Amino acid sequence: TTLEWNRRQRQMCIRDRVTRCPSIVNLASTLTGMTALMRAAENGHFQIVRLLLQHGAGRGAKQKDRLGRTALVIARESAGYSTNRGKKDAFAKTIALLQAI
Repeated sequence: TTLEWNRRQRQMCIRDRVTRCPSIVNLASTLTGMTALMRAAENGHFQIVRLLLQHGAGRGAKQKDRLGRTALVIARESAGYSTNRGKKDAFAKTIALLQAI
């Protein structure tokens, strides 16, 4: 489907970026203090979280945003707001992955 194709294209784009310039993996937004790992965790994007961790985001996993939250805390908060069963499963995988760091 088109949605599946778009998802794969985004993953390939992210993979290309972190492969070419691994130093960007742990960069935080000057506005929110959030990293790419935090954003992916916030949205329950398990595969993106895994990809970022494979490319060095684990070193910044304990980094905190401007509200003092780590990627794990953000994933847990967002999971609590999710009502979609499929999304809850994605959050569960994301949380398990982040807890293993």
